Amino acid sequence: MEYGKERVVALVDMDCFYVQVEQRLNPTLKKTPCVVAQYKTWKGGGIIAVSYEARVHGVTKNMWVDDAKKLCPDLQVARVRESHGKADLTPYREASVEVIQVMSRFAVVERASIDEAYMDLTVAVQQRLKDMTDKQIKPHLLKTTCIQGYPHNSSEGHEEAAENDHCSELRGPGPWRDEEHVGG
Repeated sequence: MEYGKERVVALVDMDCFYVQVEQRLNPTLKKTPCVVAQYKTWKGGGIIAVSYEARVHGVTKNMWVDDAKKLCPDLQVARVRESHGKADLTPYREASVEVIQVMSRFAVVERASIDEAYMDLTVAVQQRLKDMTDKQIKPHLLKTTCIQGYPHNSSEGHEEAAENDHCSELRGPGPWRDEEHVGG
């Protein structure tokens, strides 16, 4: 095996991470339009994370809270705590460590940022493929495999993503099924 050629690595990007941390700390924020904002002296502060409920109203990251409230009057704002005049990211860092610890029980993990990590799934995938028989690899099941997220060319794939919500690129069995390590 050529080094790196057969690796299976997944990027895990925890969506709305700061919002989810705040919702866990304050459950009344769940299922409501809410944002996490940093500082508040200028225009109510800058938004660093937006819940899906707020996104529907046009609220986006990097928007000022005052502007966001014009779009969504019921917007709930969770503030990043401050310590000595600076943002205190401790609750988010602690939550990130918790998630990484759970992921580490299943694979080798490399943290990329507070809400992103790479998981090396090579060993697990190789074992799964080794254990599978050709009869277990059914083409109709493979149609549901997907690459999460949007393709690099953002104008392509949105129709499929809209139809399938959880997938932006669908793949059938393809040529990899015929390779010797799968059922052969």
